[in-house]
Amino acid sequence: MEETLTQAVKGFIGQACRLAVEEVNLENSLGRWVAEEVRARFPWPPFHRSLRDGFALNHRAASSASPERPVRLPIAATVPAGSTCLHEIDLGSVVRIYTGALLPPGTNAVIPCEEVEVDGETVVISRPVQPGQYIRRKGTVVEAGEVVVSPGTRITPAEIELLATNGLASIKVYQRPLVSILPVGSELVEPGEELALGRIYASNGYTIAAWTQKWGGSPRRLACIPDDLELIIERVRSLLPVSDVIVTTGGTSKGDFDFAPRVLEELAATRVVRLLSKTAGGPFVGGFVGSCPVLCLSGSPKAAVRSAKLFLKPLLAKMQGADS
Repeated sequence: MEETLTQAVKGFIGQACRLAVEEVNLENSLGRWVAEEVRARFPWPPFHRSLRDGFALNHRAASSASPERPVRLPIAATVPAGSTCLHEIDLGSVVRIYTGALLPPGTNAVIPCEEVEVDGETVVISRPVQPGQYIRRKGTVVEAGEVVVSPGTRITPAEIELLATNGLASIKVYQRPLVSILPVGSELVEPGEELALGRIYASNGYTIAAWTQKWGGSPRRLACIPDDLELIIERVRSLLPVSDVIVTTGGTSKGDFDFAPRVLEELAATRVVRLLSKTAGGPFVGGFVGSCPVLCLSGSPKAAVRSAKLFLKPLLAKMQGADS
């Protein structure tokens, strides 16, 4: 049974097509699926940079420093972050440097300011300095030309950091699927309206809309309609030109007013999948009317969410270019 269900879901999802590509600003890209390969335009860091506020020097000038035999070196220059010191630094000098600043030529180590004594324009070093200490070398995070984001990746804050670090202000992504959500049931009343005896509020539309948004889709929750076959067919047909996915809730079982299978039949749906067993993800029926997936979920909130996780979630991911 599990293999049959897996095959049914896989075959259904495989019928869906990716949506068109659009370019969005980086600040609006969180949760979107990348539609292009992005390679590093330059190494990161783009230069050898200091990891601490302190003093840059050639380690050989203080490789044997100790409390008993401290080394005194003059401060030749000051280099704040964003500034540069491009002339060669003498072996017997240090440069005051700040976190993130470019390492001056002739230096290969940084000693933090907390580890030295400053006597006027002289630094007193009382511990040995190692080559490369407190330095982040050029290209150690990302090398030039390295793939930083691959197509099919869903953007998280980590990807945004990589893209921004690479100097990009926008990224090509797949469009969000527009999902029309239509609750069906003569017993349903819209939240906010008065609840008469024997009626219930149409909560499923809100629930599925919330899950749709969480999974990257753009939900459009519609007002509920009664159990009327012709009305349901007409409503679904009118939604086809303006929807990437249509979801209905209610009418998926085998009762006299469970019209979902007949709606798909009347609309000449293809690749139809029907599940009646709750343990198999039902009751559910879905198919494709043209290229538009129509998912008919149960009126039971728990069953509707169960089927949505089984079919709608991977469907939305596939349409947005998910890698798998």
